[in-house]
Amino acid sequence: MPNLQPTEVLIRTQDSNNALVEDIFASSFSIIAPLLLTSPNGSQVWEGVTSHQINWVNSGTSDYYNLDYSLDVGNTWLSIAQAQLNTSGTFNWAVPSSLSSSALVRVADYNDTCKSDVSDSTFEVSANQ
Repeated sequence: MPNLQPTEVLIRTQDSNNALVEDIFASSFSIIAPLLLTSPNGSQVWEGVTSHQINWVNSGTSDYYNLDYSLDVGNTWLSIAQAQLNTSGTFNWAVPSSLSSSALVRVADYNDTCKSDVSDSTFEVSANQ
């Protein structure tokens, strides 16, 4: 499934040998992601060695989460917290001192890591002023 949250989805089936033979499911439905990271979600500038809030919206998760960050566009991931019980969808993160212009955060359900989300685009970890 694509990482989208459409509100009016239709399903069409089609004969692979004859495109004129098809059927469309008569009712639309919604797809709701079980986990949606809302911050940091790209373009932020967060100073290293400061505290910033990671935020997400959850629905149908276990309320236990793994939180990770990457300083290299997701090539490598470092742990922020593992099996973190959280019902609020917020986590105060002590941003690392390592500078990066290509940082990402990832949040995943500890019990079902298929339920996860990553920052939509990179953010910057700057020097502490």
